[in-house]
Amino acid sequence: MTGVEIFFYLAVGWFSFVCLRIAVLIRRFIVFPKKYGRISNVPLTALAQAAAAKGQDLPCFRVVIPAYREALVIDGTLRRLAAQNYPQTHFEAIVVTYADEVAAPGEETTFAVASRIAEQINAEADVDFVQVLSVPATFDGEFPGTMDADRQFIGKSRGLNFALRSIHEENEDEERSFHIGRMSRLGRIDAIDKALDALALAIDAGPDEAASVIGAIFDPRQPGFLGSCVLSRQVVRLSDCLALARRRLGARTDAVETLLQYNQGEAARFFLNYVEGAGQDAARLEVMADRRFLYDKMRVIEARPLAKLEEASRRTEHKLALTRPRLHEAIGAATNHAQLFQLARQIGSRWVAVYDADADPPIELFRHLAADILNDPGIMGFQGPVAPVANYDDVHPLCRLGGLWMGFWHATGYPRMMSHETWAHVLAGTNWCFRIEGFKEGDHLIPMADYDESKRQFLLSFDPRQLTEDLEVAVRVFSDWHVNAVWHPFTEYEQVPAKPSDMIVQRRRWTLGTLQTLSTILRSRLPLLQKLKYALLPLDIVFSGSGPIVTIALWILVYGGDLLNNPVLVAWSVVLTFGNLVYLIPYLLAHERFVIGYRRATSVDYILDEGRDLANLIHARLKDTGVSAQDAEYLRHIAISLEIGAAPDGFVHRYLTARSLEQWDDSNIQELLHATPAAVRSGADRSLAAEFAALADWASRPAASSAVPDAALTGRLSRLATTLEKAACRGVWRQRRRQERWQILRWAFVYLFWQLIPYYSGLFVWLAGRNTRNWVKTPRTRKDNLTPDE
Repeated sequence: MTGVEIFFYLAVGWFSFVCLRIAVLIRRFIVFPKKYGRISNVPLTALAQAAAAKGQDLPCFRVVIPAYREALVIDGTLRRLAAQNYPQTHFEAIVVTYADEVAAPGEETTFAVASRIAEQINAEADVDFVQVLSVPATFDGEFPGTMDADRQFIGKSRGLNFALRSIHEENEDEERSFHIGRMSRLGRIDAIDKALDALALAIDAGPDEAASVIGAIFDPRQPGFLGSCVLSRQVVRLSDCLALARRRLGARTDAVETLLQYNQGEAARFFLNYVEGAGQDAARLEVMADRRFLYDKMRVIEARPLAKLEEASRRTEHKLALTRPRLHEAIGAATNHAQLFQLARQIGSRWVAVYDADADPPIELFRHLAADILNDPGIMGFQGPVAPVANYDDVHPLCRLGGLWMGFWHATGYPRMMSHETWAHVLAGTNWCFRIEGFKEGDHLIPMADYDESKRQFLLSFDPRQLTEDLEVAVRVFSDWHVNAVWHPFTEYEQVPAKPSDMIVQRRRWTLGTLQTLSTILRSRLPLLQKLKYALLPLDIVFSGSGPIVTIALWILVYGGDLLNNPVLVAWSVVLTFGNLVYLIPYLLAHERFVIGYRRATSVDYILDEGRDLANLIHARLKDTGVSAQDAEYLRHIAISLEIGAAPDGFVHRYLTARSLEQWDDSNIQELLHATPAAVRSGADRSLAAEFAALADWASRPAASSAVPDAALTGRLSRLATTLEKAACRGVWRQRRRQERWQILRWAFVYLFWQLIPYYSGLFVWLAGRNTRNWVKTPRTRKDNLTPDE
């Protein structure tokens, strides 16, 4: 056997393996939605009933959006978030901007745009739904970090860590203010001060008096037990009394031990540790590690006048009565002061979702997350698929294929990974939702427990030195606490870089970040097989797109004459050449599911929103002045399209099967429905089709269609008609779909070779050990609030 023949047989084996691998991915792409992508209708009535059955309220969420130089897209993203099908009283959006962002001449900063849009959305929602943060230029980027650092990290992690710090501080502010105000209204602050006065006098009076007072007031088994302290100064004073009691009574008496246990238990409520020293007088209170920022926030809150804190507690109770009635009821019924502290610590949301500034968050996501949380309170996090095709029409063909492949990879690789319960489930950087903290129970972390600050762990934080902060944090929380995300099936659409050069920079950063994290992975407590999978990543990069490369090598041998004398080998070379067509299938499948699906979803959302408003407007016009003949013709086309779309197999009806539909007849959830402007009535497609059919019939009458044309109304009708064609993929949109398929066939093999540039260059930089910038911002394309294309 010659060397050429050996090479040929090795090539056949390798090419067969590659084709088999792609075939397996294709099968997963087709099969996984049936297993991991099932979406059920979750009406608010059912969600509220499930919460009530468990004695809970609907979960609350925060959505964090790091936004650096995102003025082109932040408007559309925030409006998409405002259109979530979840009560706006139970989630909020936090836009994280950067004070050191410098806008181009004549342009606005992201902070300016986000602040303006936030004001508009909050006014429309009549609730503070959007909050805009600005990361100080001197914030170092760590968590919890410092605000006056000389050196700052750049990158997404910096904004995320600042957001997490702000969320913890906001929770502390609301919960501590409520607790102090409520306890002040109950007279507890004065009662504890008087008890501490009595303790100091008893210690001065002598051992017998001190032991009697301590046993009666500070022993939780006694009916006169004092209960919990309210202010940190009371704990400090208690510590001083303890030191005095040790000197007067002796360090090992029963009374001193009772006072010591009370002091140790109370200190943790105020981010303090009771630390024993070398001598009996050397004990002291110290601020807990990584809690200094919360301790400082607590001291600021305690410095406020009690009258203001009492008023703040009343406002919180009023808000809870409207949005979280079961927590409000439990607070009102609480008689145990420690229990009241535990309930106060449930006021702030501990769930954080992260989306990039160019993202279109899935409109139904939070209903399904809420249902899963209610069904399984032990869940710590979620992850879903990502498809960067939101700007598919505005980018270079190579970038289009890059977006399709990324969507295909997410839809096949992530569900497969999530099926390994013992593996770390890495995050995708966006479209994930996690608890920000948990409580130690042995060597595990649980989501809910009695709120003990000494057991609380900050689950989420991001390493600003990492290029892929999502991979690093997922590995760390799994390795440290065996905490994982579970899969949710809702695809998040985002943008892909518009130019190949920008995409190379982006993908090289991803490659470097993944390779950079290899050392962390290999040192972690991940399963051996998963470590091996990541350890082989450099080889995977080397052999990416190897099928076409092997094919070219074979034909070089054929034309060189080395294989011409063996017809069988030449025939096999032809077979292998056509085998490369398997590379085309993933792009075509991803185009159909993601690009066509995204167009249909955004179009139907527009149709439902615009259709209702337009129907009301036309009804009034027909009663008043009528419409023009041209508008009447538009109405006829729209009515016919809506009738087709509302059929059992119609494009509108099929889209609404993935939406949570309401019956609107449950008086118990009217407040929730009022706070959910995106809620869709069951049968909305049929009722809208019937309404436009009636309007079209009315407008076709001569008396109703003789009005002077109205350019504004004609424009709206034209856009609605165009959007209906887009959703149904008819007319020009069907032709565009064919053109896009041919474009995929033309560019697919070019992309296979082109994609090696960021992979190989990233691998080279990593092997060479060069320093790289932490964050090179990917330019965006303008986002037009999901309005239809003209």
